[in-house]
Amino acid sequence: AEARAVSPRAEAVEQVKQAEANLIKAVNSRNVDAIMACYSAKPDLVIFDLIPPLQYAGPDAWRKNWEGFLKSIKGTMKVEQSGLAVDGSRRIAFSHSIWHWTMTDEKGKSSEITMRATDCFENQGGKWLIVHAQYSVPADVDTGKAVLNAKP
Repeated sequence: AEARAVSPRAEAVEQVKQAEANLIKAVNSRNVDAIMACYSAKPDLVIFDLIPPLQYAGPDAWRKNWEGFLKSIKGTMKVEQSGLAVDGSRRIAFSHSIWHWTMTDEKGKSSEITMRATDCFENQGGKWLIVHAQYSVPADVDTGKAVLNAKP
């Protein structure tokens, strides 16, 4: 039987799925260097996160956010990813998924957050890196409050 060649698009999708798995592993290990290795080091990195400000511009600002967030989690923390969908080409790819966080904050209070994650990747020298991301939760328009545990 003849081996079938993998299309460049299918190869990119598989590589981005692995990059997503690497990000989740890095977050769960609370390793800021490993987390940042998943993002572009270029100054045009832009992240829209749950935690203000409106945007994080550049890798230094994004690293600072991760350092502060991880420092605030004194107890357990775990994120699980579900519903990962990826599409792309040889150079650009996009993913979206749901992240479910369980954690204990600095006051010992347990909490859960379910959020949406959209990651935009660029193939930089053979490595898929996030160049833009949006992490969000829906808002209740009547109360103006975030809905931290929305269900699909």
